[in-house]
Amino acid sequence: MELLRDVSHVRNYSVAEWISALSRSGFVIDGITIRTLGLEFAVWIKRARTPAVRVDAIRSLQMTAPVAVKDHFGIGDDGSFDLEAATIVAR
Repeated sequence: MELLRDVSHVRNYSVAEWISALSRSGFVIDGITIRTLGLEFAVWIKRARTPAVRVDAIRSLQMTAPVAVKDHFGIGDDGSFDLEAATIVAR
């Protein structure tokens, strides 16, 4: 969905990948907070000026997703959804 929304986004790094990259660069991890980030669909697509044909494709993917996926991401009737996000404190 992210690639459909904004072609400049290739993938999201995992928390483990961020920790590894920060550690290799000499940072010490002081803390990690995992939280749920709610994304409002209309704002999310507007930010990237997503063309209507891609918005339709994203909505189609959301609507035809398995129930387990819909539940995991909390996909709402308007397309809004939740993502897991991490805040990493490093020095």
